[in-house]
Amino acid sequence: MTQALSEPSAGCLRLVLPEDLDEINSVIAASIGTWGLPPRVRELSAPLYRVSAHDLGVGRWWVATEADASSPGRRIVAVADWSPAGPTDSPSPDDPAALLNGLYVAPDKQRSGLGGRMLRQVCEDAQRAGFAVLSTRAQRSAEGFFLRRGFRPFGEEGGEPLYPRRLWRRGPAGSGDAR
Repeated sequence: MTQALSEPSAGCLRLVLPEDLDEINSVIAASIGTWGLPPRVRELSAPLYRVSAHDLGVGRWWVATEADASSPGRRIVAVADWSPAGPTDSPSPDDPAALLNGLYVAPDKQRSGLGGRMLRQVCEDAQRAGFAVLSTRAQRSAEGFFLRRGFRPFGEEGGEPLYPRRLWRRGPAGSGDAR
């Protein structure tokens, strides 16, 4: 499935292919580089985010490619994946929830609207699969991105979150209001 985008920042959104693995890992590594982590922390944590061929078979993976159709191979500029959420990643046991495991945008494409487009695609895909809720565990630097798109915090017991910056929303992710 390929979906054309109107934004100039990306050419199309599509499901991942096995041959995308190296490019996916390059986008993730570059994106992690923008998180403001100390160099040693970034070096130690980078392998934890590396995607394997096995990982591609778990959940649903989406990529966005460059808009320039003349580019050989159309460079991957964003990647997102989701899977069914476990019980601690759902704000309500009555609603089936999907978990956004990661959303990474190449540094030169950040703040272009591409992350929001990827998030909408993941929300729509999860909803088509029967999930009423999308939750995520946001990095500190990404919390505002999700809050602006209608996500709300959850999981506090006794005032302490079970996982920092755990957020959720119902329905497709628009430009704001939670449903």
